[in-house]
Amino acid sequence: MATKQGKQVWVEKHLSYEIDMLRHTITAMHETGDQLQYNVQYESFSVHARNLYQFLTDHKDQRTLYAEDFLDDYKKPDTNAVKGFMNTLNEQVLHPHKNRKINAADKIQIDDAYEAYKWLETQMTTFLREASAFSYQAILFIQPCVRPSGFNAQHGWTGPSSGLSASSKPSFGNTKS
Repeated sequence: MATKQGKQVWVEKHLSYEIDMLRHTITAMHETGDQLQYNVQYESFSVHARNLYQFLTDHKDQRTLYAEDFLDDYKKPDTNAVKGFMNTLNEQVLHPHKNRKINAADKIQIDDAYEAYKWLETQMTTFLREASAFSYQAILFIQPCVRPSGFNAQHGWTGPSSGLSASSKPSFGNTKS
């Protein structure tokens, strides 16, 4: 079991990093004009979203700290709003699932990611306020993501086009012709 000081350091160094990266990647997903850069940001967003989701909702691995390790009366949040998103994220991004979606319209959309981001931001803010016995409040002052004005994603849009054709993509290593 981590000491109070150890938990404080963990929150300041690791939990704050997860929150910062979640905020940075959702913003970068909205701002990029390149499909490959979008995919990089989306995959990073997925990792940090899952880490924060698990922090708030799980308690399976004794090597990991979870929200309930900080608060004796911690009540896990209702996950109905994001459970489907997180399951799809695990299948689509975080595991090489055999039933991965092919059609863009069937994949997680940027609007879905933004809704999950808002849920995580709300739940983390609630947790940090409840954990005021520790001095975690500094994390709350990091500016959360604000959806760019004029952003209007179309259904089926997973990100902008990279403009790379199969023949213009770089090849790596020895490939058979």
